[in-house]
Amino acid sequence: SDGSETLHCDASNRFDLDGSTYQLEGLKGQWYKFAFVCVPALNDMGSAMFVGETKEYSEEHDFNKLMVDYQPVLDYQALEPTAANNNDLSVYREIIDRWVDATNPTSEDVALTRVTGQLILDMGKPADQFENPVSSITLTVATPSRFYIRDQVIVDDNTSEKEFTINVSDPKTRQILRVSLLPGELTDAKVTVNYGETSEEFVLQNENKELIQIKKNTRTTVLFNGMHPDEFEVRYAGFDDGNDAVIDVSGGDKDEWNGVN
Repeated sequence: SDGSETLHCDASNRFDLDGSTYQLEGLKGQWYKFAFVCVPALNDMGSAMFVGETKEYSEEHDFNKLMVDYQPVLDYQALEPTAANNNDLSVYREIIDRWVDATNPTSEDVALTRVTGQLILDMGKPADQFENPVSSITLTVATPSRFYIRDQVIVDDNTSEKEFTINVSDPKTRQILRVSLLPGELTDAKVTVNYGETSEEFVLQNENKELIQIKKNTRTTVLFNGMHPDEFEVRYAGFDDGNDAVIDVSGGDKDEWNGVN
């Protein structure tokens, strides 16, 4: 409490769980902080997505400096622009504090909540929005790529600029791009509409010229309005099913770890 000691969590105290239950034994009698984090199932990343504040692969032992590196998920979405349509790319987390000792064993049911958000860019039907045939649409954003594991959702100051492109095969079909992101303001955000050899850029902002916000456990829907360039209609709403914001590992037939539904 006086800051003289750090909250210690070295690599030997990090466990990848592949089931709905886990048991720890031989703990000393004291207060413990348990962090439960669920990350997307990309290349079996698991706790490899935990990094230190200043190190690429964490040898960091100070719990308050441990972070989740979301960069692999951003890279994956840049390569597969429709990835967020059929995969749950969210990160879920819960932090609890408990006293544990040999004479006072404890059993805990833990529910994790979503800490990431989602951007839905709705460009409408290109044939209705633009005079020239559209070949592709590119979203460019500068977004946080890491966040601290500790209790509050605190993102790193460093941002990663990423491009997400959808190819337009049918100009009469609504073009919607979904991207899972960490909470924060989208800086230097723009939409580039490609007409083959030429292109047109639109600043991604709301009707008040304000930056778009990504909020935890919230879908940010941005609607392109071709009548007013550089002005998008922005809507903030929860996910379709309020229950899908929670991963309940307490057991039962209704537990769904994939979160897609």
